[in-house]
Amino acid sequence: MLERLSEDEIKKLLLGSTISGIGLYSGQQWWWEIDTNGGFKTRGGFGNNDGLLWIEDGLLCSNIPQMTKGLKVKGAVFKNKKGLKEKNNEYLWTSTLWLLPFSVEQRTAQDSN
Repeated sequence: MLERLSEDEIKKLLLGSTISGIGLYSGQQWWWEIDTNGGFKTRGGFGNNDGLLWIEDGLLCSNIPQMTKGLKVKGAVFKNKKGLKEKNNEYLWTSTLWLLPFSVEQRTAQDSN
């Protein structure tokens, strides 16, 4: 069962967090280290890249220039009520480019409230 997150819920969940998941197609684990301004670094299955996240009209948007050649990727974020942290599927980002199940690995101390 999925529950769509609001803009505020997405910001609280992602900004200042490290998220991880397993690629649905590749089977490789990946991580995104997201700062409090939306800048992020990828590693693992996404390679080592820099990108930017922001919220626009209730949708999570991203741009990873090295991967998407400037294409803005956007979509809704959902809480997966049956997801498990150890399976990296507590949340799902359904975007114009991918289905991205993920979990939050850690939050920065300043944003853990």
